[in-house]
Amino acid sequence: MRLMKITRSSIKSLQTPTEGNKKTYWDEGLNGFGIAVYKTGTIKYLFRYRSPTHLNTKGHGKQRVLTLATFIDEPMHFQDIKEQVYKFKAMLDKGVDPQDHMQEVKTKKINDDAKEAILTVNNMWEKYINSHAATENRSSTIDDKNRVYKLHAQKEIGHLHVKYIDKADIQSLIVKVREKTPAQAKKLLAYLKSAFNEAKAWKGVWQAAIDTNPCVGIKIPSTNARMRYLSEEELKTLLEELEALITKDELLKEKSIQYAGTKRAFIPVYSVTAWVAYFILLTGCRPAEARQAKKEHFNLDLQKWYIPIENMKSKQQTIKPLNKKAVSLIKRLSKLSTSPYLFPADHRQGDPNDHVKRIDISFKRLVTRLELSDITPHDLRRTYACQLLLNGVDIFSVSKLLGHSDVNLTAKHYAFLNLHSLEKANDVLDSVLDNLTSPKAKVA
Repeated sequence: MRLMKITRSSIKSLQTPTEGNKKTYWDEGLNGFGIAVYKTGTIKYLFRYRSPTHLNTKGHGKQRVLTLATFIDEPMHFQDIKEQVYKFKAMLDKGVDPQDHMQEVKTKKINDDAKEAILTVNNMWEKYINSHAATENRSSTIDDKNRVYKLHAQKEIGHLHVKYIDKADIQSLIVKVREKTPAQAKKLLAYLKSAFNEAKAWKGVWQAAIDTNPCVGIKIPSTNARMRYLSEEELKTLLEELEALITKDELLKEKSIQYAGTKRAFIPVYSVTAWVAYFILLTGCRPAEARQAKKEHFNLDLQKWYIPIENMKSKQQTIKPLNKKAVSLIKRLSKLSTSPYLFPADHRQGDPNDHVKRIDISFKRLVTRLELSDITPHDLRRTYACQLLLNGVDIFSVSKLLGHSDVNLTAKHYAFLNLHSLEKANDVLDSVLDNLTSPKAKVA
């Protein structure tokens, strides 16, 4: 075995072999570090070691030689190679075979490159969610983006190559979605526009494939704002049902405690949708804010709800005052589950220590059974606001309770209630005119 002190200078002084294809030298200081000098003049760095995972018939580690790189006459390159040897030695100390590690890295890169080479909208979306959205958006926003994309775009344009998708493709998709749900069409356009903007900034094949954002310049015509809220009769019907469901859940909880540890033990399936609906009616919060509410967010002695910034659409930390009925409901619901969330996920569908993800489908079944037509969870929030405004609460206070960032936003969304004020104004005018108008003189 040829030993030498391997340095950049000593390597340059070596002669090419006159006999055989190559000569191998090992460093006398750094065990396992070597070089191979080939007849062609090529010099390669080597690392020799005994594998901790690949054993021979006697149970000893097989000797393996790993080619690191080809010699380049640059001091920094030589130092980098030695640093790599030290890293490989550290891997061996941990029981990792360096050659297996390099193969894993190589395989991963091949897979990543192959995935990047398939520049479909679906792959772009996945990368967008895992990079930009993961660091810039709240978990609820990420969930909404994925839901809207998978529902409306995944099958329609997901298979298309980003290089060839154009404005017409996006327009056609948005028109199709808008016919069913204008609000989601607006969301989808915004989400796709954001994804294409991010993809344009990615280096390599993505940057080369996307010249322009196909979503730019597309406008969705304004639609009439939704004005649906529950009448007093509808509200009475729904409240009675929600109260009945929660009372039933309280009885189920008592039974689960009573039969715990016996053959009759069972896990109750609660009416969490009813809990959320009742809570929205009493607080006027957004459905997403309700679903993410934790028990620790409430101070019931002070009748306050401390909503974290990440749960608010306005991205502002909010302290929401609670009425007595809301406080009473929260106390009741808090006793029904051990989850940290006020509205836990169904144990049959997810982690009961997590929050319920959506209620729209089950809520639709609930109101259909009650023969209440065309009501969504968000309409409960609108009902809360309308009841306050119709009963004389000023719009500034209502705006604060709704968590709007600007009172003008509240005025815009609830302008349709002005019709009631106009009708009252006409009644007042009738009364004034009646008082001013004198009876006609009798004709003799």
